[in-house]
Amino acid sequence: GQRGHLGNGLQGTAAPWLDEQLRALQARGELDPTAATLTDRVAAFQRARGLAVDGRAAPTTLILVNRAVGVPEPRLLSREP
Repeated sequence: GQRGHLGNGLQGTAAPWLDEQLRALQARGELDPTAATLTDRVAAFQRARGLAVDGRAAPTTLILVNRAVGVPEPRLLSREP
């Protein structure tokens, strides 16, 4: 998954990772093929997932990107009574 800093929702050490993941989704036909910049791809992803579209990768957007690209996530286990 994403590691590093992502300041202002688009800049920092995690920005290349995010761009790579969104490009992969775009190549699979899951995002608007005309989205040319990272901001455009984030907005296209948000639009496709029914999120508020602002073109910035806030925590909810990042969580959904992780799920879309198959990043393993921690899961809570229920206790047997």
